Amino acid sequence: MLTRKEPLDVDNVNLSVIAHVTPEELLSNLTATDRANGFANRFLILLVRRSKFLPEGGGEVDLDAIVKRLHAAVKAVKGRGRLIVTRRRRSCGTRNTAGSLKAVTDCAAHCAAGLKPTC
Repeated sequence: MLTRKEPLDVDNVNLSVIAHVTPEELLSNLTATDRANGFANRFLILLVRRSKFLPEGGGEVDLDAIVKRLHAAVKAVKGRGRLIVTRRRRSCGTRNTAGSLKAVTDCAAHCAAGLKPTC
């Protein structure tokens, strides 16, 4: 049994969490501390909306193009080392903490890509 006095040590573990939450629930429960201390950074948060209602579900999805783009992105950043957060990049997060989650993630993505921030 796993207890505080007898913790379980595990090496080389990958953990996936899949959850569904409304934007309102996420923003009301994700505290400023969670955003600031890196807790929220451990999760890939996606906002997904359906483009149309397909009562029969639609057809097969070809994932080849998506997989190619993902592989290209991983290859582009491989070996770059540690990300240095400049004052400009740091300001992206602080200017948008009261804004929408989309604005925060869009700005962070632009900064991470070395583009002019949109925030």
